[in-house]
Amino acid sequence: MIRRSLLAATTLPVLAGLAAAQPKAVPRIGIVLPKAPVGVDAAQWQAFHDELRLRGWIDGQNLGVLVRHTESRPGAAQALSAELVAAGVAAIVVNVDDYALAARRATTSVPVVVINTIYPVEFGLVASLARPGGNVTGISSQVMALGTKNLELARLLRPDLRRMAIIWQPGAQVSALAYRQHKAGAESLGIEVVSLPVDAHTEWEPLLAEAVRARVQYLVWHPLPLVMQNMGKPFADWAIRHHILVPGPAPLGFVISYWGDLDEPYRLGAQYVDRILRGAKASELPVQQLSRFRLVINARSARAMGLTLPREVLLRADEVIE
Repeated sequence: MIRRSLLAATTLPVLAGLAAAQPKAVPRIGIVLPKAPVGVDAAQWQAFHDELRLRGWIDGQNLGVLVRHTESRPGAAQALSAELVAAGVAAIVVNVDDYALAARRATTSVPVVVINTIYPVEFGLVASLARPGGNVTGISSQVMALGTKNLELARLLRPDLRRMAIIWQPGAQVSALAYRQHKAGAESLGIEVVSLPVDAHTEWEPLLAEAVRARVQYLVWHPLPLVMQNMGKPFADWAIRHHILVPGPAPLGFVISYWGDLDEPYRLGAQYVDRILRGAKASELPVQQLSRFRLVINARSARAMGLTLPREVLLRADEVIE
């Protein structure tokens, strides 16, 4: 009996030491994207990672970040989300509603954070903005409201605006709904809409050539990340060359830019990931709506297009790029 007591006395501290020496499991998050980010898109995701780092989460040290690319393959977003769930991620991050829908089909328990969500309530991703109620939450950049404001600004710059084009993806639920809403809004102002549908295999040059042949004066696209990732500054150059107003980041050469800070939703998304990693529930994190927007005018591009900037627009601008 004494021997057993001595054995226990010597074994327990050893076992306790071994338990203490076991490395603590590093939490992991998953990110599902169409393809590897480049250009503006890459800068936005860098803001996401920088914000995580500011909050103490460093990939490769105390956090694992698993990134998956769908390459626009049908059904890939759901399959990759299921793969991440099986890998034990603490959260899945996406930046479009369609991928959020796919992630939710893959899991109803792992939190899903949507950056730049547009229709979270309409698509049933959340019960309400204030009380999501399920495993999905995120950041709303109020794209449709911004689309209306950009159209109003375009009419101030071009009072003769009568015809516009919308680039959209019929196979994407979010894009299809955005197209219908943009079209209805434009037609209510007496503006004719030219539909320019795209898919993952659409060549941009013939598509934009079609817009030129249609003699459109204004062009919008949905979703923004797709176009910025594929085109960026070349798209702005094309718009100037053909005298077509296109709302987009003014520093890249677009004439008008009425947007929120492009990095802000990514920083806020990282903050939500931080809270989830520390124990918060997605159901209790309200969908945040961006409230700070800036009007930036690229006067140099406007002059190149032969446009005269109205005093009303200049007075409203937060910044004018000369």
